[in-house]
Amino acid sequence: MDYNEHAIGAGTNAKAAAYIELRVAGGRPVHGVGIDENITTASFKALFSALNRSLSQQEAKAA
Repeated sequence: MDYNEHAIGAGTNAKAAAYIELRVAGGRPVHGVGIDENITTASFKALFSALNRSLSQQEAKAA
């Protein structure tokens, strides 16, 4: 698993960007990105983005 974050902009208008790479059940790595005013929320958005991508890939294999 790999995780990075940084700010987009500066001051009160800044947003947080979070990037995550993970492997689900030993499969191929999947990536997720989350952007929000709150770094915690951006992190969760990135995590759910990666998990959704993994599920989509698994469904495509099953079809």
